[in-house]
Amino acid sequence: MQVTLPASITNPRNASVVTRKEAAAPVSVVQPTVGPTKGLDLSHITPRSLHAYIDERVMSGEIDDTEMLYCSSLFCSIPDEWYSECPDMPVDVTSRVKSFADFTRAHGLTSDTTFYEGMLAWMKMSEEKSVHISVVA
Repeated sequence: MQVTLPASITNPRNASVVTRKEAAAPVSVVQPTVGPTKGLDLSHITPRSLHAYIDERVMSGEIDDTEMLYCSSLFCSIPDEWYSECPDMPVDVTSRVKSFADFTRAHGLTSDTTFYEGMLAWMKMSEEKSVHISVVA
């Protein structure tokens, strides 16, 4: 069996294909729509779960403009194709956002650095809250 991942997952600068020879069962993640509350871990979240979390926050109607901007930026923190090509492969979104903050800091973009640091604080606060994520694969 050959598994092909998007080049942007393996190395965005290298368009090589990653293959695995061992057989593997297809990945299917189904989280219950009813049941216990699940904690949010943005350092190990699938694109499907991230999308569900963001939808839940936006559709709640209980967020302000800043949180809406954080949700939008969080959604865009991973490439669009990951939502369709590998929706159940965990991603470390926290590290990705930290790298954005580090980049802006290194290049003297203070307003962007402030934004990403605020977003990281919001992400940490969101993880500390108990969150129910409802996803059907």
